[in-house]
Amino acid sequence: MTDQTANQSVSRTWSVASLAMLLCTCVTLGDVKLPAIISDNMVLQSGDANIWGWAAPGEEVVVQLGPDPKNRPNQIISRSTQADGDGCWSVSLTPATSSLFGGQSMNLVVTGKNEQIVQNVLIGEVWICSGQSNMEWPVDRSKRAQQIQQMGNHPQIRMFKMAHVSTPEKKDDVSGHWQVSTPETVQKFSAVGFVFADELHRSLGEPVGMISTNWGGSAAEAWMSRERLEQNQSLTALVDRTDATPPKPNHRPAHLYNGMIHPILGYGIRGAIWYQGEANVGRAAQYGIVFPEMIKDWRANFNSGDFPFYFVQIAPYNYNAPEAAAELRESQDKAQQLKKTGMVVTMDVGNPGDIHPQDKTTVGKRLAAWALANDYGRSVPFKSPNYKVGSLALEGAEAFVKFENTIGTLSTTDGKAPSHFTIAGPDMVFHSAVAEIRGNTVMITSKDVKQPVAVRYAWSDTAQPNLVGGSGLPATPFRTDQWPQVTAGQH
Repeated sequence: MTDQTANQSVSRTWSVASLAMLLCTCVTLGDVKLPAIISDNMVLQSGDANIWGWAAPGEEVVVQLGPDPKNRPNQIISRSTQADGDGCWSVSLTPATSSLFGGQSMNLVVTGKNEQIVQNVLIGEVWICSGQSNMEWPVDRSKRAQQIQQMGNHPQIRMFKMAHVSTPEKKDDVSGHWQVSTPETVQKFSAVGFVFADELHRSLGEPVGMISTNWGGSAAEAWMSRERLEQNQSLTALVDRTDATPPKPNHRPAHLYNGMIHPILGYGIRGAIWYQGEANVGRAAQYGIVFPEMIKDWRANFNSGDFPFYFVQIAPYNYNAPEAAAELRESQDKAQQLKKTGMVVTMDVGNPGDIHPQDKTTVGKRLAAWALANDYGRSVPFKSPNYKVGSLALEGAEAFVKFENTIGTLSTTDGKAPSHFTIAGPDMVFHSAVAEIRGNTVMITSKDVKQPVAVRYAWSDTAQPNLVGGSGLPATPFRTDQWPQVTAGQH
């Protein structure tokens, strides 16, 4: 790499100055300081590597990235900037890519009045893994833990585990550090996050960094900015209620966003994976507004466009609220109307007696399939069969529904008739039904319903149905009716 190439100016979709303003509440410091996420063993996003920090107002800061920046100045990317009046600075290291310098690890040297050296830096693919306990759940408490640990010797997979922070004010920094995957360290990694990273690394041959920002039992609105909540009139009641009677820390609207998302907004990412929803089951209808707004909020504030956002539909569990859980899954499903989103169906890997199903490997692999297919051009099955909206056909006492994304024909995992279909007549009372597969169509009947008008599938909290597509992926729960939700009005 020549000096000219190494120091070329780069056009950005948003200015570096904007990054500094976004991330700085601007504590004036004399020495150059870096945020915790810019630290030893980090993975920078290929094509979107940003570095920022703090220094004395007006101080010149030089940022160099290379195998040996101090002794081999011709093999570096170098940027210089000046701290603003509040002591905030930032630079972009684009066009840094994973193939830079043959993919070897590099050092980052940041020089002002003092010098900061960040060691063992890789450039690759960076994803956020976020949500509540099922995403936070560690490898050593998961099914096949020993097998995953034996796979853990992956120096090109790293994870940044963020400390829990709930705060009413936006924070500029977090507590946490990057860890290289080893059989020892991987035990405390997010199991879903690690399996996702492992699948990407095996397919792409690129380093993968996961930013693990999770809190068990957290509500979705806690991960949204207050500004976004206040912009939507149907959500302002959440903010008003919190201001009056604050709920527990991981439920306070905007508080986890402030402490666990805002501090990393400048970090380049490829996308995000998400496993959350259990804490919002009682307010499932509202979740249909909160969740898509949260996705749009993150996308707007990361300033990385409509980055990929893949999420996990909540698994079977006895909430003692059958329809509420079904409505939460429906709200999750509808979030796929946003572009570059995708949902993993887990009706076959849950445990009705445990809100923390132990099979995280299947979940991580299914999330990775979405990313590999949509973002990296790999030919892998990734989408579950789903009801083709508007396909309901009624012929006397028989109802017919068509499925799409079947990848071949429908079948069942046990060779029996499809289970967990229900059917209702004009009285809106649902009865258990008998179902029969006819190619990619299912015929549904019930001796108790002579004039069917609506069909539901897996419409309960504990349903573990057997219908799958040609790839073996489970069918998505659905309903054909638009009758009132039991959780409507719950805030």
